Amino acid sequence: MFGKGCARRCGHCRNDTHCHHVNGSCLNGCEAGYKGNHCIDVCESGYYGLNCNQECSMFCKNSRDCHPMSGYCKEGCKNGWQGLDCLEVSTLAMNEKNWKSAFSGILSAFCISLIFNTITIAYFIVKRIRNSTAKAKQLMMLQSDISEKGRKNDVLNVYTNETTASNYQELREFKTTVTYDTPKDKKTVIE
Repeated sequence: MFGKGCARRCGHCRNDTHCHHVNGSCLNGCEAGYKGNHCIDVCESGYYGLNCNQECSMFCKNSRDCHPMSGYCKEGCKNGWQGLDCLEVSTLAMNEKNWKSAFSGILSAFCISLIFNTITIAYFIVKRIRNSTAKAKQLMMLQSDISEKGRKNDVLNVYTNETTASNYQELREFKTTVTYDTPKDKKTVIE
């Protein structure tokens, strides 16, 4: 109380101390949320605390709109923030972030696995094709060698029929030299 006959009330002086008995000014300063000599003016919007020196959180739902004494956001927090002063990252936002990062990790692992499997399969396919091509070439060379040897042997595969005491030869395959019988009687030559 101050003034003539101590008829006036002191403002919000710090720690509920008394104000100056004549002019009413708070000698130790104001309580949080108040300012001025008499500590009757509330902090301006966006500020709080002792001497209104602290700024409200920019993560309040209505940016920088907080209680002048405590700094707690009046309308709650913006998405992704929590706590009375909206300075804590929301656990819901953290869970969503963790879920997104876990999903990204799983997706990345799947893609890497898919690429690795594709490369492995392609390697074995190429290897199989090369092996079958090499085997086909070897088989063709072997067949050409066999057919070449067979042609040489075909000439030598002449069978003489000795059981019938005749003078003809039986041919199994193509014979390169041919012998013809000559006629015994030269008189029957057609002119």
